[in-house]
Amino acid sequence: MLGLDAAAIGAAHDDELLERIARKRGAVMSGGRLNLQKAAEIVLTDLRSASLGRVTLETPEEFEAWLAAARVQEKLRAERKAEQRKRDERRARNKPGEE
Repeated sequence: MLGLDAAAIGAAHDDELLERIARKRGAVMSGGRLNLQKAAEIVLTDLRSASLGRVTLETPEEFEAWLAAARVQEKLRAERKAEQRKRDERRARNKPGEE
């Protein structure tokens, strides 16, 4: 899209990329000045509409940390649920006259 490969895009400064997007997408004001606000809005619109494809904002390391924390929380939730089930079963057995 911008005439750059993925490595060049990753190495480029944010302002440089926004300027390239502004030129490419026609966000130019009178006198040839670039409208960086409009370029940023274009990027956000494209991101929200999935025009850019599937995009994640986390690094792989951040995602792995999030996934590990979610697995711990899910294990704790399952343990609490099992404990509650055991308590409910005990109460049901100990209630007199309800059989």
